[in-house]
Amino acid sequence: MDSKGREIVYTDGSGKHALFARHLRTAGFGVFWGQDDPRNIAAPLLGPWQSAQRAEISAVLSATRTPNDHPLLVS
Repeated sequence: MDSKGREIVYTDGSGKHALFARHLRTAGFGVFWGQDDPRNIAAPLLGPWQSAQRAEISAVLSATRTPNDHPLLVS
């Protein structure tokens, strides 16, 4: 929690082979709530359109869809 009562969650998305043909690209994302927190996620991006940008958005969406009792600060 930060000084304003918000729970801090860290997100990241990444992609590989952005200059390759679409079927060779891979991407994934992570959501980190804290050490050993069961809500932590590391996952591949699903679907045929693999990009770092889609992975970043998927990470933030995943964090905001996780049930939480406090306001979030997504970092």
